[in-house]
Amino acid sequence: MSVYTDLIRQHIAYDQDAGTLTWKEDSELGRKGESAITTVYVQRISRKRVVIGCEVYEAADVCWFLWKGEWPKRKVEFLDEDDTSLRAINLHYKRAGLSFRTNPDVIVPRDVLKQVYRALPDGDLRNAVVQAFLRNEGVERCP
Repeated sequence: MSVYTDLIRQHIAYDQDAGTLTWKEDSELGRKGESAITTVYVQRISRKRVVIGCEVYEAADVCWFLWKGEWPKRKVEFLDEDDTSLRAINLHYKRAGLSFRTNPDVIVPRDVLKQVYRALPDGDLRNAVVQAFLRNEGVERCP
């Protein structure tokens, strides 16, 4: 279990009925009640992601994890393709295909990384944000 899994459990709340991921309390990661979801663009298509340190998670996978208590073993999809809400009743396993929580090809917006970095005290998590920035610049990959 990674430090990021513990941080997700400790800092993010999931409302199964509303389909929201919010910060539980004010911390270096976000402000209480604000959305923990970051929108990133992959091939010009917006995707809902959760960024913790240098890890980028699909928001649907984080919802599944907080709802079921374990990471999905297969890709999580929406039951109704026209409804992309993250409500628990709308999430289900794809019939085939593994779930990849972290996509190394995803570029985290520079302003998101700067905001997270400025809010963090010195330590491992702050160093992880620097690594994520370097990865985005094509200099280095996160471990």
